[in-house]
Amino acid sequence: MQARYVILRVLLEAGQGLVTVVDKEGTDGNPDVEVVLDRSLISTVGKEAIGNFLLKLQTFKSLGDFAAGSTMFKAYSEVPDEMTAVRAIVMARKEPRKLLVQPNVKLEGEEVVLQTFENTPAGMVASFVARFPADDPELMELYFAEKDAVSD
Repeated sequence: MQARYVILRVLLEAGQGLVTVVDKEGTDGNPDVEVVLDRSLISTVGKEAIGNFLLKLQTFKSLGDFAAGSTMFKAYSEVPDEMTAVRAIVMARKEPRKLLVQPNVKLEGEEVVLQTFENTPAGMVASFVARFPADDPELMELYFAEKDAVSD
C-alpha cells in the first residue's frame, strides 16, 4: 500500500491535471473522495513523471546510495494534512476484503458439473475441500503405480 501511495503522490506532483483528488458528497450524504485520472495524459505527463521517478530510484539503487534513495522514498511517503483528511474519509468507507472463491468442475458420469460456493470464509473452505479431497483414489492409484520406482 505504501508503494501505491507513493505512485499516487508522484502522479499528483506531475500536475497538469493528470490526477486530481476531489472531495464530494456520497450518495448516502457522507463525505466521499474521488480520484480522477485524465487518461489522455497518461502517455505523456504520466509516463514522464513515473519515468523520472523510477530513473532517480534506480540510480540510487545502482550506486548503492541507500541514504539518498530512502530519503527520496520517505519524502514521497509522507502524509500531508490534506491527505490525512482523505485517509479519514477512505477509512470511514472501508469495506471488508472481497473473497475470491474458486468454483469446482467435476465429472458426474458423462456430464460436467460446475460446483459454486458462497463468497464467505466457509465457502472458501468448502471450495478447497471439493478441489483437494483428503481421499483421492486416482492420486493413490498413481502413487502405488510409481512407488517401486522411487528409492527411499
